[in-house]
Amino acid sequence: MREKGIVVEIQGSIAKIKLMPSDACKSCPSGGICRPAGKTMVMEADNKVKAVIGDEVWVETRVEQSMIAVFFLFVFPVLLGLIAILIMTQYGGFYMVIAGVIGLSIGLLLAKIIDRYLREKGKLLPSIIEVMKSENT
Repeated sequence: MREKGIVVEIQGSIAKIKLMPSDACKSCPSGGICRPAGKTMVMEADNKVKAVIGDEVWVETRVEQSMIAVFFLFVFPVLLGLIAILIMTQYGGFYMVIAGVIGLSIGLLLAKIIDRYLREKGKLLPSIIEVMKSENT
């Protein structure tokens, strides 16, 4: 997926990009999730093209990156919660609920740790693929 944005901050090789809503965003049924109340979205991206603050850029997110992020954010914690519930079925309802909440919490904590690790390694970051307009020219 490609999106247009403006570089608002640079931290080493990571750029913060203020994304501009595209025409597709206006008709998307999930638009309220990405941009609640029409607010602009700011994302971090790998700055391999050496964009500078104020540059208008194209940012690309690969499908694999999105699927990995969805798995660790949504599927993994729920899966751990369900496994904990199944383990506690022999003890009854109250223990199953407690185990489910604990499993879900552990899953969210592990997802946060994995996310932090992958971000430090630059594995899940979108990439700036092109500078469209530069403030310096």
